Amino acid sequence: MQPRLPIAELQLALREAGRMPQQRRQKKWQQMLNDLKNGDKVVTSGGIRGTVIALRDDYIQLRVPPDNLRIEVTRASVASVVAPEDKNKAA
Repeated sequence: MQPRLPIAELQLALREAGRMPQQRRQKKWQQMLNDLKNGDKVVTSGGIRGTVIALRDDYIQLRVPPDNLRIEVTRASVASVVAPEDKNKAA
């Protein structure tokens, strides 16, 4: 019966180690959402690329090219912010 105790402890340790990267990723994503500001270029989880033009508590408004459509999406749907160096490459 003694060999089962170390195996159970090892499984618990591995499970906890697997959670840590996910928690770090979640905190980084949440910080990115909190740092959004007007003029930021973002990509949504649905693949829509646009520029932030208005911020609200739980949603943002984007201006989407080429027709400059104005759409409203939840903050949680923002997958990433386009880095400033990426903006220079596109220009």
